[in-house]
Amino acid sequence: MKIGLGTAQLGLVYGIGNRLGQTPEAEVSPLLALAEAGGVAIVDTAAQYGDSESRLGRHLSPNSPLAIVTKTPAFDGPITEAEADLLEATFRRSLERLRRPRVHGLLLHGAGDTLHRPGAGLLVRRMRRLQEQGLVGKIGASVYGGDDLEGVLERYSLEIVQLPVNLFDQRLLAGAWPERFHARGVEVHARSPFLQGILLMDPREVPASLAPLGRHLERVIGELGERGLTPMVAALGFACSLEWVTGVICGVVNAAQLGEILEAARHEVTPALLRRFAFPGDPLYLNPHRWSRL
Repeated sequence: MKIGLGTAQLGLVYGIGNRLGQTPEAEVSPLLALAEAGGVAIVDTAAQYGDSESRLGRHLSPNSPLAIVTKTPAFDGPITEAEADLLEATFRRSLERLRRPRVHGLLLHGAGDTLHRPGAGLLVRRMRRLQEQGLVGKIGASVYGGDDLEGVLERYSLEIVQLPVNLFDQRLLAGAWPERFHARGVEVHARSPFLQGILLMDPREVPASLAPLGRHLERVIGELGERGLTPMVAALGFACSLEWVTGVICGVVNAAQLGEILEAARHEVTPALLRRFAFPGDPLYLNPHRWSRL
């Protein structure tokens, strides 16, 4: 099972397609119980996701099989030892909130720009030190695309990479990144398989500022319908079919949504058929962090 659980909604109202808001406290335990029973392997969280880590810590049993991946703060200014100290202090607070002695992975949050700046090595070395202390299984980075990794994947020996991959955003398939990930044994976590929920929306409800996505979605839904496929089945089938993808991180609000995802992920699809649905327009529309500029 490649499905991983994204937990931004445990601590925030997150996602353009999210109509239910933040996960209610009473829903957290049923959600995590279903994740365990359904074969979910990875739980993705971050210190910046509100009280997501604390809620995971309260509701996960000490012997839960779920592997937790959390993230460092994002660093916007100059990188010095002070930022490395902040990274470590934040991570140790994360362990306290999670009530865990260690985590499977620690990712540098929003690392695309950070890893290319002077001083980035200070952050990576501090993460490596935490790993050597047995507090972290693997270190890595959360980025927005392959371009962010150019020149740093090998330099810093990253072991986990989290980046967006979905039915519309197939840019990584056009380069040599899958081969590079495979050659280095990098664990790849594909996030945003539904493009923050856009792929599951009624095209008429897509915001006017994202009209090109809405028009493309309308065409895609029509073609999928002719083949008896739903957008959820197609989106999950595409991401899960990629051999170089280790986990597909799906954000949900409750157990009912996770149940729908687990059921949809069991359907087999023809990956080659889905390649035709890549968004043909401006890549700016594929990055939710840039939507406010459209």
